[in-house]
Amino acid sequence: MEQKLLKLIAIAHIIGGIGLWLLYFATPLHTPLLQLIYSNQPEKLVNIPQLAFWLCILGPTIASWGLLFLALNHQYHITPTIFLWRCMAGAVLLWAPLDSTLCLLNGIVAGAAGNAAVTLALFILLWRCRPAALNLR
Repeated sequence: MEQKLLKLIAIAHIIGGIGLWLLYFATPLHTPLLQLIYSNQPEKLVNIPQLAFWLCILGPTIASWGLLFLALNHQYHITPTIFLWRCMAGAVLLWAPLDSTLCLLNGIVAGAAGNAAVTLALFILLWRCRPAALNLR
């Protein structure tokens, strides 16, 4: 069960990342979306095309993170080793605090809250499928 949920989270990152990249070509959506993201900071909306570019360029990175996490998850469930488990946990530990900090520093509280929810889900799933050598009860 855990493997399937981890796989779904990885696939959601792939689809979401590609969707974010595709957003670049949906110019009419840029202004309303950025107004929603920066609703409490209208001063940040000075250069919407530039903001849209920086938002959309994250898409390929998110999609590739999802693909790599999917591959790591797949390999882990074929040969569950402490190293592979720590790599999956490390990927989350590297992404979550850094991404959340940038979100909070830029007033994107929803991004940080979303990160917290995904991080919690990932760690619950990772803890439940940890290798026997890590079974600390």
